[in-house]
Order: sequence, then structure tokens, then C-alpha cells
Amino acid sequence: MTIDIMATPQAGVALVDPAGQVSVLATMCAELGIHGVLKDSQLRLKRSQELGTEALAEQAAQLRRWAVARDARMRGDLDAAGFAAAWREAQPWLNPAGPGGPAAPLMSANVELGREARGRAGAMLAAEASGIYNRLQRVAAEAVAATGALPKLPKQVWGSQQPDMVAVREGAGDIMRDLWRWSDRFDKVHEAARICRASGGLGAQAQLLDGAPEPLAFTCRNWPKAAAEVHELKPIRPPLKLRWMIDRGWQPGLWARDDLAGVEQEQRRPTPWGWLIPSPLRSSG
Repeated sequence: MTIDIMATPQAGVALVDPAGQVSVLATMCAELGIHGVLKDSQLRLKRSQELGTEALAEQAAQLRRWAVARDARMRGDLDAAGFAAAWREAQPWLNPAGPGGPAAPLMSANVELGREARGRAGAMLAAEASGIYNRLQRVAAEAVAATGALPKLPKQVWGSQQPDMVAVREGAGDIMRDLWRWSDRFDKVHEAARICRASGGLGAQAQLLDGAPEPLAFTCRNWPKAAAEVHELKPIRPPLKLRWMIDRGWQPGLWARDDLAGVEQEQRRPTPWGWLIPSPLRSSG
């Protein structure tokens, strides 16, 4: 596990351009096997890029036509009416003050349309964020369940600075390979989840309960225990961290505000195995 669960949330995640949010999240979802999401957002982003490309191509074409019309007029091969028609066609694509000045009117219009398309892509991301987050929760639960079901590692592995080498030497190389696999998926889930929360589409579910530290509580449902013991996690080497959190009863997964309700009271009684399956996000109203 590479994500620092006690790190201060990055402000840049919330401020990133919608194109970056959509592109990164779509790629992560595909790698996690979550398909059929953000299609409309990606279409809007594609169209925003096409608008810019098409506008640049048309501007270049109009500049060439205008240069030809000027030469023809100078040579006497184009009359005044034809020259005026060429001007009317080219003028919206020409920078009023020449290179370095204000953009041509139709270039500005296309840039504005592209910006609007990108903004709509971000709005569509917010609309899908809750559903994507639910699916990410299921992937996180799968990673936790699979990690918890793996055989125990030899004790020598836990204290080693090179756990992979020791695991192979002790005949546990296959276990270590699976730990890496599920730990990497768990990390990717949380990277994607941060984008969902930053999009604003989760509403109150992205706001933790008073006293629950971010991002620790989004990662560990039993956050009070995790917060008290987090210093013990630091020396644990990747990819052993996820298994270590499971064994210590931190209840790792991907959580939202409603999932944490009552967790402090639950610490006083045995925790059912059912914590591995996250409850669906409730609408924030």
C-alpha cells in the first residue's frame, strides 16, 4: 500500500481541470474493471479538442485564401466586389491587431465553446460520481476480502526490509505476488475515489463525521483504533500494509460518511465479518 492514509488531503485534487479529472478517472476505472462510465463526459472532452483542432485548421485555410485574394487583387485579377467577398469570409478568422493581439472573433468563439464543453464534462462527472464511488467500494471490498483470505506469511517476512526476497526464500513467493496485486488495486481504488469526492458529486457523503481524520477514515472504517495505532503502520513495508490493517481490525475498505455512523460504539462489541461489504451510498438530498 503506497497511499499515505494520514497525509493532508491535496487541495490540487479539487482544483484540477475537469479534463484531467475525467481522463484520469476513466483510465483508472478501466484498469479496475469498471466499465461503461463517463462516456458522455469523455465525448464532451473529445468534442472540446475537436473544436480547437477544427478552428485552427479553418483559420489557416482562411489566411491562405486571404493571401491569395490580396495577390490577385494586386495583380488586377480580382475585382473590388470579389475582394470584398474574400474579406467578409476571412475577416472573422483574422486577428484584429495582427499576431500577438486579440484573438480572431471566430477563434474566440470556438475557444469559448471548447471551454463550455469541458465544463459540461466536469458537471457530468459530478453526476456519475456517486455511482462510480459505489462500484469502487465493491472493488475495495474484493481486494480486502482476497487479501484477508491469503495464507499467513512466515514471520521472517514481516521484519525484513526486503520482504519479497525473504518471501521467495521461505516458499511464500506466490503469497507475496498476490499481496502486491491486491494492494495495488486497493491503492488505485483510493486514488480514483479522491477524484470522485473532489468532483462534488457525493454531496454530504464526502464530508466526514466530526473527529474522523481524512483520509484515514475514508480508508479504515474503524478509524478510532487506526488513529491510535497508525504509528505502528509506518515501518510495515509494502505490500504488507493492507494485510496488516486487516489483521489489526482497522476494517480497511473504501468508506463514506454514512458508513462511519456508530463505529465508535461498535468498538465495544465484536465486529461481524459483514464489514467487508460496504453499504450503498445514500443520496445526500
